[in-house]
Amino acid sequence: MIISHSKKVIFYRTPKTGSETATLIFRLAGLVDKNSSRDFCTPAAESALKGLNWPRKLSAEFEHYTQMRRVIQAKGSKLRRQKSEDPDGNDKIDLSEDETKFMRQSKEETTYPFTRPVIIHSTADTLIKEGLAHHNLATEEEVYGYDSYAYIRNPLSKFVSAYTFQQKVYYEAAAKKGHRLPPFDYLFHLDDFHDVVKNLKEHYYKSDPSYGVVIYRPQIDWFKINGETHKDGKRLVQPLVFENMVEEGNKMLGKHGCFDKFQEWPRINTQDRQGPKIGF
Repeated sequence: MIISHSKKVIFYRTPKTGSETATLIFRLAGLVDKNSSRDFCTPAAESALKGLNWPRKLSAEFEHYTQMRRVIQAKGSKLRRQKSEDPDGNDKIDLSEDETKFMRQSKEETTYPFTRPVIIHSTADTLIKEGLAHHNLATEEEVYGYDSYAYIRNPLSKFVSAYTFQQKVYYEAAAKKGHRLPPFDYLFHLDDFHDVVKNLKEHYYKSDPSYGVVIYRPQIDWFKINGETHKDGKRLVQPLVFENMVEEGNKMLGKHGCFDKFQEWPRINTQDRQGPKIGF
């Protein structure tokens, strides 16, 4: 996400639409003023792009969230070891009051997964009335008043990209745990893809809020503010077409006085070569 108060522009990162590449290019083009005390940009892991004006309180929240998960996971692992040694022993994790509250909130986010998306892929509503509202990154007046943009992509190709990305995440996580795995390309099967499609709502939305929800979330959500796509006859978030990424992005940059002569953009974090392997 980019919030450029200096240019009065907001760029929302729709998942699996090349937003990591776009964020890098928009920063290089001058959409964000690095000397501004308010211009905000989320970090981009694949391009090693650091975040800009990240609130300390937000960093503290993320650190607390990460630490809490580690503690609970460690307690869960300990309980499983104890159960293997003593099947009749205690079968409940001993959680503190804060840990219990954290687990309850996590369960609510899993049940209602669209309320707090990953910050990099935040929507307008997240900024003004949900998870980021108390950080004052942008006021409701600014969110409505600035020129806002997000990329939009053919839904089927986006879904294929989301699926292959999900497989990659699962594979890398299993590899880190030391599991014996087949070659990565072996994981791509059309039957498995169909299984994900059929069980998306019942399985992935409920069991995998960090990836399974965000990457499969309907694109229209990034083009709404308070549930509306238009106000006073004006579209609230302008779509940039993924299939014409460079042309659309350069046009937007030129409109806002930025460098717009990029003839070719790098392709970061792409899964475009995996589609044919599952039948597309």
